[in-house]
Amino acid sequence: MSETGAAAMADETADDENPEGQERKMSSTPVQRDQFEVSPKGITHKPTGAMYTPHRGAPYSENMNLGQLGNVLPNGKDYRPHEVQMM
Repeated sequence: MSETGAAAMADETADDENPEGQERKMSSTPVQRDQFEVSPKGITHKPTGAMYTPHRGAPYSENMNLGQLGNVLPNGKDYRPHEVQMM
């Protein structure tokens, strides 16, 4: 098969997957304050289970357990790790 034929086949395959010819983009789920639980043990992002736990006596030194952060959840929601960590 020629390079032109292979390129045409690739274009047809792309068109079959996305008939409108629009680029598909993964969109992230917005992170909101009410998604967090603050307790004496730390801060938890409830949808993903990501947890920030400060070290006693050294609040700027912490442990971060990512839970499901960075994965698409079974309900289809996708939280970006840097957005959760910034909040």
